Amino acid sequence: MLWSFETVATLAALAVAAFAGISIYVFLVSSVLPDLLLKQRYDDSKDGDRGLRRYTFEGGRAIVYEPSAPYRKYLKQYILSANGNEKYIKCKFAPQVNAVRYEVIAFD
Repeated sequence: MLWSFETVATLAALAVAAFAGISIYVFLVSSVLPDLLLKQRYDDSKDGDRGLRRYTFEGGRAIVYEPSAPYRKYLKQYILSANGNEKYIKCKFAPQVNAVRYEVIAFD
């Protein structure tokens, strides 16, 4: 059985198209989609909290902050303190707050 030139050319074009499609699919699945779908998203472009006072004492330092506007109704002030190798956060919550759950993302 002899194949015509048109049949061989069509099969070759389909093979090249299939290879190109598979290559694009592998590229999308391995690099583009994980970057889009698995990236942690958080908004760090908001206005930062306003520092009210700085304290320096023997062996450490502390800064009193006022939180940004959306959090002020729950959290009135907080203090970040570093004393030697230990670091602390102390929060002053609004009277109507009964229980709190929060995460400290970075404190350096």
